[in-house]
Amino acid sequence: GGQIRRVDIASGETATIPFEVSDTRTVIDPPRPQIEVAQAAFDTRMPRFAAVSPDGSQVVFETLGRLYVMDAGGGTPRRLTRSDEARRELFPAWAPDGRSLAFVAWSDDGLGSIRTISANGRGERAVTDEPGHYFRPRFSPDGRWILFSMATGGNTDLYRVPAAGGTPQRLTNSPGIDTGGSYSPDGSRIVFESDRSGTQQLYVMNADGSNQQRISFGNGRYATPVWSPRGDLIAFTKRNGDKFHIGVFGPDGAEEKTLTESFLDEGPTWAPNGRVVMFTRVTPGGDGEPRLHSVDITGRKRRRSMVRGQHLGQPRVGLGRGRGGAQQAGGKQHDRDERGHRLIQHH
Repeated sequence: GGQIRRVDIASGETATIPFEVSDTRTVIDPPRPQIEVAQAAFDTRMPRFAAVSPDGSQVVFETLGRLYVMDAGGGTPRRLTRSDEARRELFPAWAPDGRSLAFVAWSDDGLGSIRTISANGRGERAVTDEPGHYFRPRFSPDGRWILFSMATGGNTDLYRVPAAGGTPQRLTNSPGIDTGGSYSPDGSRIVFESDRSGTQQLYVMNADGSNQQRISFGNGRYATPVWSPRGDLIAFTKRNGDKFHIGVFGPDGAEEKTLTESFLDEGPTWAPNGRVVMFTRVTPGGDGEPRLHSVDITGRKRRRSMVRGQHLGQPRVGLGRGRGGAQQAGGKQHDRDERGHRLIQHH
């Protein structure tokens, strides 16, 4: 224990000064608060790849590797798929009749596949036989084909496969990355993005892959083109400098119009009336989380949709410019898109 000592200055000798203290103390248990390290459920506001159903009543989207459906006017999202496998579900797309959807399923062990599922969440099945790196499936207007892009040997090209399953047909074969295909309403043409010219631009071709022509010539890089239901416009994401935009122009690239400007706007999809575009926006600062917005083709009427949902599990989350994508077990490859970029970016 401790002691009190005295020192003789002249001799330097030391001695102990004896003392006693009478004291009574109460010993209590230390506080041990219960801290939940990993919540079983939490709210998420990270919707991506939103797509409106053909009748305009529902929106499907991905959050944290799972697909959800909610009423277009708002409400509580409902889990679409029923699989509990360690996989990611991405790029949902409605069939023209609204009765089924196509999407990409990915796992690190089994790689990716194009799959379809009924709108009620039943009858999921694969339509591609070979595991691979698949992206952005879309139905043809007659529902007979599913258009998608696939990365092989350092290139990404567009393919189509019968919606009932079968052998994919290759539509493009140029050095670089061809992706993001979208059918015209009559199914005769496809708009897509490609960097074959050295920078991301938009092209159109016939549904069989013939007659490929560039249609974007403005400043900046173009991506995620989507043909309007009326066939008169194509919506797209554009990056010019440090700003992202949602824009539209005609099927030949004429009369380009910018509808939005933001830190990060991307992923347009059309409402059934062909006059409103939904997209995802991320704002700098704050929580930095993506949220669904909509804008009409005049660019004046803009609205934010609040999406609230729940996801079970223990995901690790990080999303935004230059940051990691939402990540979960079995999600390495699809944290990046076919260009090797984070899914929320288009460089």
